[in-house]
Amino acid sequence: MDDLFNIIKKTAVNAVTASQLCNVLFGKVVSINPLQININSKLFLTSEFLVLTKAVQDYEVDVEVSHYVEDETFKESHVHTFSKNNSEGNTFEGTTSSGNLNGKHKHKYTGKKKIKIYNGLKVGEEVIVIKAQGGQKYVVLDRLTDHSTEGEWVK
Repeated sequence: MDDLFNIIKKTAVNAVTASQLCNVLFGKVVSINPLQININSKLFLTSEFLVLTKAVQDYEVDVEVSHYVEDETFKESHVHTFSKNNSEGNTFEGTTSSGNLNGKHKHKYTGKKKIKIYNGLKVGEEVIVIKAQGGQKYVVLDRLTDHSTEGEWVK
């Protein structure tokens, strides 16, 4: 009877374990090119198994701006490039020079601009990794900042 109970118990535990959709792991970046993350002494993940979120990689984003740059003090020759349309629809481009003057001025800065976010991983950083069901892919969710790898978070 005990054998039957143990078999049923083991089968139930295996079923619960198999139904886990993911596991949260902690790792350390040991190499960038090629990317390699050490989870423990036996598991080193390479880029072919890793899926990176934007929180751990460089990427570009479009932003829209409409403001003035700070007052700029100039003491030497200062050149402005311009492009202007006249009433007939013709475009004029060129440069103007302020010469060797002292003074201040500011420029309006508007439009859609592309900026780069530098979030790429660095060697030595510790990361949160989610093991997907089946263990073929691992999502690198984010880097850790205030933590202990023993699982206790420091406040």
